[in-house]
Amino acid sequence: MRRIRVKAEKPVKPEEFFESKKKITIAAIAVAALLLIIAVLIYMENNDSKIVINNKTDLKLEYVKAYYVGPEDQYNEGINVTDLEAGKSVSLPQDPINLFMAEANLEIRFKFEGYDELFVDSGYFNDDFDGKVTIKFVPTKDGKIKLTVKAKGGVINTKGIICDDYFYVNLAEGYIED
Repeated sequence: MRRIRVKAEKPVKPEEFFESKKKITIAAIAVAALLLIIAVLIYMENNDSKIVINNKTDLKLEYVKAYYVGPEDQYNEGINVTDLEAGKSVSLPQDPINLFMAEANLEIRFKFEGYDELFVDSGYFNDDFDGKVTIKFVPTKDGKIKLTVKAKGGVINTKGIICDDYFYVNLAEGYIED
């Protein structure tokens, strides 16, 4: 019988990733970018809860009242802003509110100077809400006012908070268009 001789091979050393300075620099930049993104997301999640009202019309808002209502009851006292001049905005803190399984809406009552009070029910709130609500009044080319209502609970919205509505306000006739 013949013996087969196997030559012992030298172990192959895999190329290390961090051998060159260029690869080390790329890895450091990637880690720094990841940490920056994480820091920004944490900051955005921990932002204070607030309601922002923008009056971009040329009319004075006598008042804006916003509060959460459900099928049977009003859930909080909400906010009440008076005398919001044309072109101005206001930001107010809002306490976190437990709307879990409440099937609530945000009711917004407003009155422009010289016109009747109008109101809209906006959004769907069926979870704890601790976020930002933006209410914006913007004039349109046809003489109406576009009312935009947006609510966001954080970086990632949940299915329990849905509020991205707009309405057209016809002040001359005194109603909200569908």
